Amino acid sequence: MNLTLPWLFATFTASTIGFGVFTYGRKELRLPQLVVGLMLMIVPGFLGSTAWVWGTLLLLLGALWACTRAGL
Repeated sequence: MNLTLPWLFATFTASTIGFGVFTYGRKELRLPQLVVGLMLMIVPGFLGSTAWVWGTLLLLLGALWACTRAGL
């Protein structure tokens, strides 16, 4: 694990966005938001580099956008 300032900032940002998405999904009973929110809160802590954290954040938010556009 890499404890540099950029990695900590990326992980904190991803987890904060994940918490917001998870809270929205829990209140509105939306499964895609619940799943993506949980993944954004948990997964970045296990990733080793800053680029992987940002990439995972973008990938999961893109998948969430695609799910909502598909009507899920």
